[in-house]
Amino acid sequence: MAKIQAAMLRPVSPGIVSVPQNLNFSLAAIQFFANVLQFFILPHYLLQKSMHWSLVVIPLAVLNNPFWALIHEAIHDLFNSSSRTNVAEDDYFLFSSVRLFTFYA
Repeated sequence: MAKIQAAMLRPVSPGIVSVPQNLNFSLAAIQFFANVLQFFILPHYLLQKSMHWSLVVIPLAVLNNPFWALIHEAIHDLFNSSSRTNVAEDDYFLFSSVRLFTFYA
């Protein structure tokens, strides 16, 4: 029994946040603005000025894995300590990824 109890999570003291909410919201904001750049600003404004702006897509491809990691955290209620916020973020991430993919596919 001692091994099982040692492996269990320890309760969090009041006032200590177990989920890094500030970091998660910062990553979500970066991802949101990257999506706006990639799906709206880049094709409708920047690529019409110069095709050299297409090189911006390369660094944006690096954000693909963190984007799905944020979706994963929201699905398992680890994005935020509030379950309502987790559901809202999960819905936003999934809707934006599926909707934009079907729109441009």
